[in-house]
Amino acid sequence: MGEALKAWLDATAPWVADFWERSISESVQLEPDAVIALDRDARTAVKEDAAALIGDARNHIQRRLVDERREDWPHLKPQTDPHDPAFRAEGMRGPFDVDATRGERSAPEVVAGRLNGVLGDIASLFTDHGFSLKGFEHGDPFGHRGRWHATRGHRPAWSPAMIDAMASYAALHTRYVALLAERDRVMHERQRHVASELWESA
Repeated sequence: MGEALKAWLDATAPWVADFWERSISESVQLEPDAVIALDRDARTAVKEDAAALIGDARNHIQRRLVDERREDWPHLKPQTDPHDPAFRAEGMRGPFDVDATRGERSAPEVVAGRLNGVLGDIASLFTDHGFSLKGFEHGDPFGHRGRWHATRGHRPAWSPAMIDAMASYAALHTRYVALLAERDRVMHERQRHVASELWESA
């Protein structure tokens, strides 16, 4: 599961970096007065900070979505109960399962929502420098504590590589939950057997 998550992070980093670059370019074109209003030092500072964030996208995503939110990932929490409500009960669709109900695969809503908060980090950076990027707002429902996030019409669909990596993680999670359930079944069966033997020998 760890390797599948790493593959997803590897696929996600260039997608996020490209989104950030496009968001900046679009806002510069849509808000020329805001750019002109910044003095030279402010423009240089925000451009350098943005370049640093974009260049460190992989580490930034790892930090925000994994290191700071280990409880969101069953292999890191770790999940020890197949019915752990943080993830899913046995036999139910889980938070990592790719949605393919409409003939095309789309990102699982929970993970996409968390990632959307990370997309908004570029807007936070620009706001700190006095320049608001277009296509972002506050009020993210996925635990980003009022940070900026991309609006529904602004954020792009996941790349096929991101979908494939998350589908692999979901498949491994399905097997993981099944193994936890089988472990519990065997343990309970053993307890029943021991109890029966103790009762018979009393």
